[in-house]
Amino acid sequence: VLNGMGQEAFLIKAMRGAYTYFWQNDYKVDFITPEQVENGYCNQYDLIYMPFMAVIDKEISVGLANYVEQGGNLVGTARCGMLGDKGWYNHQIPCHSLQDVFGVSAFDANAGEDANVTYKMKNYAGHWHREEVKVLSNTVEVLARFNNDQPAVTMNVYGKGKALYF
Repeated sequence: VLNGMGQEAFLIKAMRGAYTYFWQNDYKVDFITPEQVENGYCNQYDLIYMPFMAVIDKEISVGLANYVEQGGNLVGTARCGMLGDKGWYNHQIPCHSLQDVFGVSAFDANAGEDANVTYKMKNYAGHWHREEVKVLSNTVEVLARFNNDQPAVTMNVYGKGKALYF
């Protein structure tokens, strides 16, 4: 989905990688449905990680915003909510209320580019995407930067929780 339609293999690889990492490091892993986000069931979790969650509608974004506002921690990645529930492109990324939650606006993504990322004075190889974001809030902390000095990883305090955007 992130480099045009037909990128399901990339999405599955991202989900499998996240699952494997959390499982091997003794984190409990669960999958939640959109309905569980909307009805607040997800509030029992300390962290929600959304690996390349490209399809997010307004109701899910409101549920996720409520989750973070009440103290949850949310991690979003490139092209977060780029499509709505009908498959139409959202012109605001992250979409709907998630832009306030993450405190950033994504305006371009360069696919197929392995951009380097600097975190705490160390360089790391990126993989596949370099999304360009604009920081929208003074509560956003830039944790890591791409080699062109643009934000690569940000953290925003929203209500009682935190939101990281990769």
